[in-house]
Amino acid sequence: MTALRTGFKPEEHIFNTHQAMEGDLYLTRDPLEVLLAYENGVENAVSFLADTIQPLQLEMLAFLMDQRGCYSVELIA
Repeated sequence: MTALRTGFKPEEHIFNTHQAMEGDLYLTRDPLEVLLAYENGVENAVSFLADTIQPLQLEMLAFLMDQRGCYSVELIA
C-alpha cells in the first residue's frame, strides 16, 4: 500500500493535467495506464486518482477541458 501524505484527498486531483493540451483528451482508469498510453504515442491522457468518479471530479475534468481547449474525452480501457 502506498503511504499518502496526511490530508491528501485523491478525489481532488487528476493525474497528468500538466500534459493536457488542445484536441481530444483520453481518460484512463489509473495513472499507470496514462504512462502506458504515453509510451504508445498517446500524449493527451489523464486519470482520476480515486476508484470511483464523483460529481466534483467531472466538474474538474470539464474545467480542464475548457481551459486547455479539449474537444472531447474518450475512455481508454
